[in-house]
Amino acid sequence: MNSSLSTAVAKDISSFMNSKGGTLFVGIADDKKILGIQKDFETFGQGKQNDDGFQLHFVQIMKNLLGVSSLELILLRFEELDGQRIARIDVTRSEEPVYLKVGDKTEFYVRIQGSSHPLNLEEAVKYISSHWPRYSRKIDDQKTPTTNNV
Repeated sequence: MNSSLSTAVAKDISSFMNSKGGTLFVGIADDKKILGIQKDFETFGQGKQNDDGFQLHFVQIMKNLLGVSSLELILLRFEELDGQRIARIDVTRSEEPVYLKVGDKTEFYVRIQGSSHPLNLEEAVKYISSHWPRYSRKIDDQKTPTTNNV
């Protein structure tokens, strides 16, 4: 997987984690044409141009972009479809917000009507408060000014 595809896959996975979960297929185009992942295999080093190489690369990317704890919410499997090898990624909803971190940029995505959408700060705060109530208390605590009685 090249860098831009890796980021796009991580964005979709984070949006599933922040919503209701879901399944993502790598090797199938948006128009449902089966492309396979053979070209992805070819980008890996000698001896790693297979399912194991793909999985190692995938895990490293997800760990870097979504964090180690996100890995327990992802099930990566490989399947044959019309003679092509594809990757099926089943994603479970997270019990806490999941952020996509690319370089020094942190983004929050949700799944809406079959696509991933970034939320701005205000939208993210409202979404997190309504979907993870224990976090709304933390946000409210941070808004409340503290006074020192001296």
